[in-house]
Amino acid sequence: MNIVKKRYITGYAIFSLFFFLALFAFILLSIQNMTITNREAAEKHFMEIRNNIVLSFSYSGDFSSDTMENVFSVSLAYETRLVALVIYSHNLGPLKAKAKDSYYLKDFNSKLHTKPFTLEYNRPPGTWVTELPITLKYSNIEIDAFISGLYVVLGSKDYTALLWYVLYILSGFLVITIIVMIVISTRGKVEGRQSFPTPSLNTRRGHAPKQQVKIKLPRSPETDFTFDQEPAPAREDTRYAREDVLAQAVSPEQEAAVFGQGAGDQFSPSTGLGSSENLMNRLQFELERATSFGQDIAVAFLKLQENENETNPLHYKELAGLILSYFPFQDLAFEYAPKAFVVIIPDQTVEQALQNINALHSGARDRDINVGIGISSRDNRIITAEALISEAKASLKKALIQGRNQIVIFQADPDNHDEIFSEET
Repeated sequence: MNIVKKRYITGYAIFSLFFFLALFAFILLSIQNMTITNREAAEKHFMEIRNNIVLSFSYSGDFSSDTMENVFSVSLAYETRLVALVIYSHNLGPLKAKAKDSYYLKDFNSKLHTKPFTLEYNRPPGTWVTELPITLKYSNIEIDAFISGLYVVLGSKDYTALLWYVLYILSGFLVITIIVMIVISTRGKVEGRQSFPTPSLNTRRGHAPKQQVKIKLPRSPETDFTFDQEPAPAREDTRYAREDVLAQAVSPEQEAAVFGQGAGDQFSPSTGLGSSENLMNRLQFELERATSFGQDIAVAFLKLQENENETNPLHYKELAGLILSYFPFQDLAFEYAPKAFVVIIPDQTVEQALQNINALHSGARDRDINVGIGISSRDNRIITAEALISEAKASLKKALIQGRNQIVIFQADPDNHDEIFSEET
């Protein structure tokens, strides 16, 4: 093996060593970053759940009520990383617990009568527990407790995404290896053509000695380079860019850029619902996300139907409470105008959204609250937030014209003609 080949192989071996060390560091750093990102997203989501539980308890005062059960069920279903949710007190023990799998609460019952009560989960690798103090008030009842959630911060989806990154990097390393092997092979052949054996100095009888001739071939421009030259930077492959962007969770910085700072000041102190100033920004954000993932999204307008001589101030607050009971995500329900509300219902068709709308409507009528409702949805269309709001408002307008306690749904005509049909209740 000549000296040039040895240099190539030695250099490649050193490069490979540093490459795999850097790849190992990249894997560890990626795992740490994914864990931190998922924890931050979990903490933000957990604060929303805490607020919803406090609000729901203030209306019912019962942990076994349908409202509280709905908050637990929807929270576990909406957040895929949340696997267990528990409210407990050191003195009173567990007040309410729900999990996606009984495995996470396997030893829960054995400690029910232990005083003071301490909460322990069955925690598989990659899970994380977050806990917040909570004060629950209803009438003259006040309970100091804790709300605890078990989140998966490093699951199979995260490992799969990381594996794709590693495979992509290794494929680049394989291409570099093939290029180096070709260069080494080509270099050896070129040098072999440039070397000539020296003729023998022995003479034959009767013949003069042959003359030694040295031939120096010019070097080819293709081979006129040194080992110390750095290879050209690899062209960045963006084939997976769209999938990576869609897989990323929305960071707190991104959400702040969309919705602005001071989210805690964007809710009405009287009803707990969002203010109308934030409706369009939030709807546009949810609409773009639904369009990116090919999901549906519905918008419902609700308006109290009361004459001036029969106005009941409590009906407005009671209707807001019903909205949070059936649509418990506080940042998706808004005050819109006097006696009117708007609810954004993500990842649901009109038919799916009608289930909760009808239940809310029935609950309002049980309380002698007259309310008209108009609904519209994306329905696989590319549509702006302003257009979706206009459709829902048009549906509400027709509901109010038809009489009290009507629900009207906006439906896009297949021939690009919009029409409204009503569903009487």
